[in-house]
Amino acid sequence: TFAQHYLLPMGAAIWSCPTPTFRQFPIRFIIEFYKNHGLLQLKDRPVWRTISGGSKSYVEKLTSPFRSRIRLNCPVKRVWRLDDVVEIVTNLGTEAFDEVIFACHSDQAVRLLGDADQVEKSILSEFPYSSNRVVLHTDTSVLPRSRRAWASWNYHIPSTSTDRPTLTYWMNLLQGLDCKETYCVTLNEDDAIDPDKVLGRFNYSHPIFTTRREAAQKRHTEVIRHRRTSFCGAYWGNGFHEDGVNSALAVCRAFGVSSTDWSVVSRPSDSLRIDSRRRREMSHA
Repeated sequence: TFAQHYLLPMGAAIWSCPTPTFRQFPIRFIIEFYKNHGLLQLKDRPVWRTISGGSKSYVEKLTSPFRSRIRLNCPVKRVWRLDDVVEIVTNLGTEAFDEVIFACHSDQAVRLLGDADQVEKSILSEFPYSSNRVVLHTDTSVLPRSRRAWASWNYHIPSTSTDRPTLTYWMNLLQGLDCKETYCVTLNEDDAIDPDKVLGRFNYSHPIFTTRREAAQKRHTEVIRHRRTSFCGAYWGNGFHEDGVNSALAVCRAFGVSSTDWSVVSRPSDSLRIDSRRRREMSHA
């Protein structure tokens, strides 16, 4: 059916969640997103563009002013809020700050807070996550049999129900890689990949949107500068990088930093077009 072979696989691929989970997403949220991104059109569909060099390019640009102050391999173990400071505990010891911003997943923030109150728990708990196993490799056997069917996103519809989405990104097309080797990123299909062609294995989590998502998002201001802590992340929007930036801008405004001169949007019709000729499409394997 149209739902089984298009709507559901498309949504499960976009939000990296199991098809049964995507079935529980609010229908208004889905239709609005599909409409805004031209996914309901059969003709004149918008061209999606990628940033030259991948997201690494703009991450480097954003962090360049304070790169020397970024601490790597220094995970936060706990965060404690006192009357006049916030203490952060790492493997290097304890440090005190006037305020702390949690730019991470909502469930991670709750776990790190040693004294999360009812307001924070009631809001942040409305954004559950799904985990995905990710493999970077060069095994083309997980792509469609016909080379002409290869697309940026290649979703595999299993014969039986599965608890995780299975799809492969063709990175050469997705990121405009000019090389002879074929690079792929596959989600949740480890057993189908030749171990000798594996370049790296990773685990990622992606937000799941329930019927209570919208109400929780409207309460964002309640946890900005609340007891000397604030929260930002993609879960405050549709789950994408632009949404994470917009939530960060909301926190900046609470600190008196003006961001009225610019904003970030995720609609193809009015977003900034970055140099690339690579069109992102999706097919079924």
